[in-house]
Amino acid sequence: MICHKAVVTRPRRTSRIDSWTIIAILGVLAALSPPLLAAPSDAGLHHEALMQARAGQHEDALGILASLVKRHPGEAPYLYDYVTVLGWAERDAEALSHLDAIDLETAPVYVLEALAKSARNLKRFPLSIRIYRAAAHRFPERIQSALGLAMSLADQGNGEEAAAVAGRMLQRHPGRSDILNTLAYVQLQQKNYFQALATYERVLASDPENRTAMRGRILITARLGAPHLAADMAARTPGMLTAEELDAIQRDRTAMAIRWGRLPDREDAPASRDSERAIASLRARLARVPGDGPPVRAKLQYDLMEALYDQQRHGEVITTFEELDSPAQALPDRVLTTAAGAYLQLKAPDKSLPLLQIVRQRNPENFDAALMLVYTHVDNENFDEARALANSLSEQEPPWRGGQEGTPLQPNPHKLEADVTAALVEAFAGDLEEAQARLETLLSNAPNNAELRSELAHINLWRGLPETALRESRIARALRPGLLNARLAEAVARLELYDFRNSHVLLREAEQRHPRAPGVKRLRRTWTVHNMRELYLTSGYGKSTGVQEGSEDFNIDAWLYSQPLKYRYRPFLYTHFATARFPEGDARYGRVGVGLEYRERRYRLVSTLTRDDDDSNVNAGLALSGLWKLTDHWHLGAGYDSNSNDIPLRGRLNEQVEGWSGKVDLTYYFHESRRIDTGLQYLDFNDGNIRNNASAVLSQRLFTRPHYRLDGSLGAYASSNTRDAAPYFNPARDLNLDISLVNEWLQFRRYERAFRHRLGFSLGSYYQKGFGAKGVGGLFYEQQWNPDDTFEISYGVSRARKAYDGAMENQTRLYLTLDWRF
Repeated sequence: MICHKAVVTRPRRTSRIDSWTIIAILGVLAALSPPLLAAPSDAGLHHEALMQARAGQHEDALGILASLVKRHPGEAPYLYDYVTVLGWAERDAEALSHLDAIDLETAPVYVLEALAKSARNLKRFPLSIRIYRAAAHRFPERIQSALGLAMSLADQGNGEEAAAVAGRMLQRHPGRSDILNTLAYVQLQQKNYFQALATYERVLASDPENRTAMRGRILITARLGAPHLAADMAARTPGMLTAEELDAIQRDRTAMAIRWGRLPDREDAPASRDSERAIASLRARLARVPGDGPPVRAKLQYDLMEALYDQQRHGEVITTFEELDSPAQALPDRVLTTAAGAYLQLKAPDKSLPLLQIVRQRNPENFDAALMLVYTHVDNENFDEARALANSLSEQEPPWRGGQEGTPLQPNPHKLEADVTAALVEAFAGDLEEAQARLETLLSNAPNNAELRSELAHINLWRGLPETALRESRIARALRPGLLNARLAEAVARLELYDFRNSHVLLREAEQRHPRAPGVKRLRRTWTVHNMRELYLTSGYGKSTGVQEGSEDFNIDAWLYSQPLKYRYRPFLYTHFATARFPEGDARYGRVGVGLEYRERRYRLVSTLTRDDDDSNVNAGLALSGLWKLTDHWHLGAGYDSNSNDIPLRGRLNEQVEGWSGKVDLTYYFHESRRIDTGLQYLDFNDGNIRNNASAVLSQRLFTRPHYRLDGSLGAYASSNTRDAAPYFNPARDLNLDISLVNEWLQFRRYERAFRHRLGFSLGSYYQKGFGAKGVGGLFYEQQWNPDDTFEISYGVSRARKAYDGAMENQTRLYLTLDWRF
């Protein structure tokens, strides 16, 4: 008889003992009462049928008995035996079809028990109970009838009466195994699993080889959430379970291992050993599965995908997914969301999107799939869809759950997750101010929420505020020391603040605890790029309608940095070259040098030893510069150059003018959308001229959209010179005021790959002492290409109108900037 796989099957011993008892009774009756069974030849056939039934040859026996019943319709013994053997052959419906021809008040007990058992097999429990009651009433000492009645009552859900029947029999026959096994079955039907397990243990204490109890103990152990123990017990007693039951336990064991693999340890790191064991078990079972049906193999593949995904082995998830034979529409939601998540982590959001749309369409209430769909829209640059879905989830999720029908009121974790996701979508779309405002609102209601503080730390990093991010991430780690997101935020903040050693320590700790976590992999990539060599180059070529800065000019500056040494140091090579054409001839100046960069906890110091690129004149020089990030907002810079590149080329050509310079820069950085830069420079020429200049620029983001930005700036520049009639442009005093607008369009982006272009223009007024004010302005167009996270190149063309000593000049310029890490 087949029963629910997760419970225990109905005790078989009772039915088997009944069968052999009935056979013996029938044999005795056949031997002792031949006159009652008609002709001797039919008696012989009847005896032969009973022997065949006893040998398990049910169909042959039933053929003989059917013919006997047909020839002797009035002979009850033939019908009794025929109905009984039909029950043995599990032809239960046929057995019950003869019920009307049998008088329950006179039929032998074995016939009643056979009919009752057939009714129970067909789940006709009221009928089974009625027949068993008749048997128990007529034969009150009959144990088999009482046990059958108890099990039928339990099947129907009348557990109390079933337990009472079994209990009465146990009082009469203490310690009898078949009665205890029946009591355990009743307890199972009542979901009293621990009581049933204890009852089976009573059986095994007196009868260690009792197969019904051994089998029941294994299945209860699996049902109680210990399939690994059940599998071990089954392995020690082979043949105890059916193949289907063993497979169910193995599936439960694997599922349990997968769930355990998701549980964090004390440092919030998943217990990967359990997941790895689950993966190994699933792969082994898949290797043995060809003999099983496709559904079994598919379920194993589904479980394997989930186990691999939990271990961030996303490539293997996709390999397994693409081996499935079924179309996406026919696959379960859990398979589609697992595959979609893996595609997302492998930076293939275009493949993730259709899978999640299928899940969303057929199950709109699937919160996890909807959340993943939000991030898929983001990675596909579909920000309108991402915003709409994220805000919809935030609005739909109630703050609290429960409070009805006596259930306690509890916070809804989906509500906070949806609110945070809606805030992050704003950040991904470029509106960092809105994202920060949303997170701070949430944090005001839950100031001790470590996850919120870690997300806010990341927003501050994106806003260019690493010290604030460091503070938030450290608070988050104090609240929850093992929180990975907070550890990652702190590591990046320390990287931005030049605290490289401690940033590296945090990375290594994260890799030890979460080696495959996507955030850890991203931080590892950031650290790898940080530790590469770097080539930074700027260059330009221009033509002008005037001669003050040359009718044609070219310049290039390049720095080649080594890999960082001992975290703080980067040696580098430097070169500068500039040339311009003047009426007096072509001016040329070159400079090469070697330097050392030192970065440590908010400080950057650079020292460069140089010499002129002229074989006839070494002219050694020293350049020093420094940057001090006092806070997130105040940045102080200073520099000294013994042979400044700012000396005009025309002066070098005509009088071999040289000079040194010193400068101080002060920046107030509000956030990514606003800053004020100021600077003072002092130039001491060797021809007696001293130039002082001051500058200030206010930059402001005016408009932000996911793929478009508009930036504006107001600038002021003023200078003074002490020499008159210099052979280079040298105004006694001047002042330039301008306003600029820059449009930026993001044409393409797929993770690190991106292409942007910009169009900007400026208008202003230039005043020069002795020549009055003139209108000036400019226009530029440029493109920026990032093929990956190690290479960036910008190039463009500009057109400017400038005033020199009252004369207007038009300049056209091509320029290029390259930043390459390798």
